[in-house]
Amino acid sequence: MKQAKTHKTILAIALLFMILPALVIHLGLLPPVYLDGVVPQKDELELSWFDGSAQKEFESKLFHNTDFKSLCIRARNEFQYSLFGKINAESAYVFDDYFYRFYVHNYNEDVFRLSQDSITKTLADLVELQKLIGENCPIICIIPPSKSRVFPEYLPERNVTKSKHTNYDRYKIGLAKNNFQVLDFNDYFVKNRDEFDAAVMAKGGVHWTYFAATLAMDSLVKTVSKLKNQSFNQFTYSLSDCGGYNVDDQDLALLLNLIFDRKDPKIKQVNLVQASSLKRKINAVIVGDSFFNVIEKSDLRKLVFTENTDFHYYFQTTIDANLKKTSIDIKKIKMQLKNADCLIFINDVVNFEKFTFGFANILVRELKEK
Repeated sequence: MKQAKTHKTILAIALLFMILPALVIHLGLLPPVYLDGVVPQKDELELSWFDGSAQKEFESKLFHNTDFKSLCIRARNEFQYSLFGKINAESAYVFDDYFYRFYVHNYNEDVFRLSQDSITKTLADLVELQKLIGENCPIICIIPPSKSRVFPEYLPERNVTKSKHTNYDRYKIGLAKNNFQVLDFNDYFVKNRDEFDAAVMAKGGVHWTYFAATLAMDSLVKTVSKLKNQSFNQFTYSLSDCGGYNVDDQDLALLLNLIFDRKDPKIKQVNLVQASSLKRKINAVIVGDSFFNVIEKSDLRKLVFTENTDFHYYFQTTIDANLKKTSIDIKKIKMQLKNADCLIFINDVVNFEKFTFGFANILVRELKEK
C-alpha cells in the first residue's frame, strides 16, 4: 500500500513537470522570457506526415517557440557562469568579472597588422578625398576606446598588445602628419580612466558607455564649431544613480543570456539638457562601426545631427535618422557631401585594419569620374 502511494506520488510529480511549461505560458505565471542575439533561420524543408518528418518538425517548433526553453537556457547559462565561470556566447570571454569580445582566442592588436604600404595607400586616398570635397567639409576621425587598452590588467598575456607599431599607432602618426582632425578618445579615456564620475566602459560592455559617448559628442560639437567658425547646437548633462545598470552599457553581458543583470557600480544615468538657445545642428556624412550605435539610438543623435545626416555602417548599409536601413547610394552620398559641414569617420581600435571601410578609395574614384 505504501509502495503504491509512493508510485502515485512520483507519477503525479512527473505529470506536473510535464505540463508545467504549458501552465506557465498559458496562465501567464511568468513574464515572457526572450533570448538576446541573432536567431539562426532554418531552411524550409519538404515535410510529410507519412514518414514522420512533419510530426518531428511540429514537436521541435512547439518546444523551440516556448518561453520555457528560453528560461531553461538562461538558467543553464547562469548556473555554469556563476559556479564555473563558463560562458556559452560565441567570441565572449570573461576575466575577473570583466567581459571582453575576441574573434580569435589569442587576439591582440598585432594579429591583424597591416603592411605599411597598405596604410600609406589609405592615407593617400584620404588626402585626395579631402582635396576633392574641399575645405568646407573637413574630415574628422573619431577613435572610440578599446576595452583591451582601457582595462588591460585583467587580460591574459596572450591578449595584451605589446607593440607600439599597431595599425592604430601608425594610422595616428599618418593622420597627424597630414593635418587631419583626430578626436582620439581611446588615448583620452586610457590616460584619465579613474578621473571620471561614471564608467566610460562598463564591466559587461564591449562599446563605450552612453556617458563616454556623451563626452565624445560634446567634444565633436566644439570641434566642428571651431573648424567652421560657427556656433552649433550645445547641450549639457547631469548624472544620476541607476542602480549600476543601464541596458545599453551592458551590451556584451546581454548576449550571455544570463538570468540576473550584471551590474557595475560606476554606471550612471545620463540626463541630457538642451541649451537655452537652439542653434544649427551638424549636417554630416558619417562612416563608421558599431560604436555609433550608442549615439544613433539615443537623444544624442537628435541633439547633435540634422535629420538628413546618414550613418553608413561599415560602408555597407545606410541608416537614416529614423533607423531605416537601405543599401549604399553613391550618388546620394556625393550630393550630401556638397552641403555637409563635415565628413566623420568612426573607427575603434579593433577595426583599424579596415580604416574608412573602403569609403575613401571608392569616393575618390567616383568624384574623379564626375
